[in-house]
Amino acid sequence: MVRTLVMLIASAGALLVPAMARSGGGPIVALFDMEDKGSGMKPMVLSNLIDYLAARLTECGYQVVPQDQIRERIKKQQLASKKECFDQSCQIELGRELAAQKTLSTKILRIGDSCQVTAIMFDLKRAATENAATAGSPCEVNQLLIAVNQISSKLCMSIKEAQRKADEGLAEFEKIRKSIQQEKAELVRMEKAWKIVSQIANDDKVRRETRVMAVQKFLSEFQLESSALKEARRVLAEIHLATLSVRTVPPGAEVVIAGEPAGKSPLTRELKAGNYELIARLEGYREGHVLRRLEPGEKAEVVLRLAVVPPGRLTVRTTPPGAQLTIDGTPAGKAPVSRELKPGDYELSATLVGYKPTSEKLRIEQGKQHAVTLKLEQAETGKLQVATDPPGARVSIDGQVAGVSPLTRDLKGGPHQLSAHMDGYDPLDQTATVALGRTTELSLKLVKEKPLHLYNVLGHLGFWGGVGLVAFGGASMGMSIKAASDYDDGDPAAADTSKSWEGAMWTGYCGGAALMIGGLVFWLLEPDEAESTDESTASFGPTPDGQGMVFSLGGRW
Repeated sequence: MVRTLVMLIASAGALLVPAMARSGGGPIVALFDMEDKGSGMKPMVLSNLIDYLAARLTECGYQVVPQDQIRERIKKQQLASKKECFDQSCQIELGRELAAQKTLSTKILRIGDSCQVTAIMFDLKRAATENAATAGSPCEVNQLLIAVNQISSKLCMSIKEAQRKADEGLAEFEKIRKSIQQEKAELVRMEKAWKIVSQIANDDKVRRETRVMAVQKFLSEFQLESSALKEARRVLAEIHLATLSVRTVPPGAEVVIAGEPAGKSPLTRELKAGNYELIARLEGYREGHVLRRLEPGEKAEVVLRLAVVPPGRLTVRTTPPGAQLTIDGTPAGKAPVSRELKPGDYELSATLVGYKPTSEKLRIEQGKQHAVTLKLEQAETGKLQVATDPPGARVSIDGQVAGVSPLTRDLKGGPHQLSAHMDGYDPLDQTATVALGRTTELSLKLVKEKPLHLYNVLGHLGFWGGVGLVAFGGASMGMSIKAASDYDDGDPAAADTSKSWEGAMWTGYCGGAALMIGGLVFWLLEPDEAESTDESTASFGPTPDGQGMVFSLGGRW
């Protein structure tokens, strides 16, 4: 009875297969006869079971190649090869000839007292196994039918799952389609709204509070991502400034915001929304920095705690020792010297009498010990620095013109003779001693030349003019004596000549004496150097009085 039922079901399935094989939309499957491996089932039962399996697969959506087509092809192949088509290579070849997409090979394996029904589906396009199913049962016809039913359910599960996913996908697509239509309508509304809001937000004549409120209302009303929404966020960041307060510990650090100096902490700044890098610098402390994002309208406070930078230690020695040291121009004492210094670049200088000055640059690193030895070379010369008051005098050194003051010259050690000349000033000579390896400074003060006073000039004229007249008187006396001698010798004209020369003699003696006395008087009347020229003015000259000329001498002493 059961066997008859199986045969009827299989026959009905065989009738259904040709009609359904090409009607569905699922993958095309070439289903080959079931291979019996020890179950002892008759060929008719095996054929009916495979027809039933074909009907079940077609029912769930597979397109099954009609069994008579497959069996016809197998018969032709058997005539040629005298072999059954149970191996995979044969089934693959036939499946491709039948334009199938997949092949399904089934087997009944007898293992002990039970049978295992196996089914393997092979994907011809990918050349790989796609699916497999097994079911165990006793080796009886009715039980094998149940096993085949289980296998078909397992094989149909994947196609049912694919169909379920397709149905879900279509439903989701419909939702998306409706959502897109709604979004399009929302976008149109958003663009219209933003056109109005943007005019308000970008108008500088409108109060900032009103502009900010307009953009905020727009952003609260619309959440759909769009170019208008991005532009609204950008505009809000531009007009709705954030307030940033920066403090440092310790205070007083130089604060840099986004690469621009902002001043000393503590400070408060209004900034556009965005990302900012804050840097704080204070001498003796490590640099502090932090990244901070400011939202539109946010009131933010940032505290930067600066760590102390440990100093470095510098020890300086000189060869020979005892040189005077300076660090960046500041006297540091005689070498050797040890100092704690802040990290940074420094310049060391050393000077010692009889040696050339030397210097060296170095970098002090935090917390490190630094030792430096400066070697000084013995000097062969020294420097002489000459300045004059007033400047611009012509200076000669050891008889050689050196130039115009102020000037500096390298000279051998020892004494040197200097002279300074300047128009309107008295020449000045002085000796300077130059020390080897050192700079000797010399300052010369020039004194203005003393002008000749009027009384001095008159004194000279009177005195020396009187001397000349006295000499003339002496010569006249000689000529008078000679003329008197000639008279004594009998020359009567010599008497008058002698008298003429005698008159000239007395004129010379008397006039010369008067001029000499007058010159001495003028010299005595000449004021001292310390007296003011204005307070010692004097005058001497002729003055008409209506009857002649009167010579007068005037002054104040």
